[in-house]
Amino acid sequence: MDNYKQLKISIWMVVVSLLFGLMLGVTVAQGQGNTGMQEVKEGYELETIDYYLPYPGILPDSPFYWLKMVRDRVGLWLSFNPLQKAEKLLLYADKRLGAGYSLVDGNKIKLGVTTLTKAEKYLEKANMIANQINGEEELKIKLDKAIRKHKEVLEMIENKIGEEYGLVMGQMIEKINY
Repeated sequence: MDNYKQLKISIWMVVVSLLFGLMLGVTVAQGQGNTGMQEVKEGYELETIDYYLPYPGILPDSPFYWLKMVRDRVGLWLSFNPLQKAEKLLLYADKRLGAGYSLVDGNKIKLGVTTLTKAEKYLEKANMIANQINGEEELKIKLDKAIRKHKEVLEMIENKIGEEYGLVMGQMIEKINY
């Protein structure tokens, strides 16, 4: 019985440590940004937006992804300042864009497109909140670059997916010009 109690305590410590790590946003980064997302299209090089995407961390195909979602929702719920909320929404949008790109690149197209859709919803909310805030030109400039980067990445992904999701991608690209 004593061993069972020790095992139970050890498991709880591991679970609490994982939750605490996710709540703090601790991720192991393999580099900063997706700078290798440049392709050649019809004989000319696409313009690359000088905006680096953060490392996405845990991807939606992970069994622990739900913990990240809980952490993100709690973080948004605890953000009372509109500026902080817009910045968090932008960060979440950028991370999901990178995650969606990775999933599509890993041939998990359906999950990748779903993740990209969520990324664009976060970006749209961030843009809406930023437009309601007077001043904060720095955030608006950052959002403008982010919107252009999202469009650039979505256009690259559109070339990698089949016709099945082409309509959804086209709608996302069209809608991104809020």
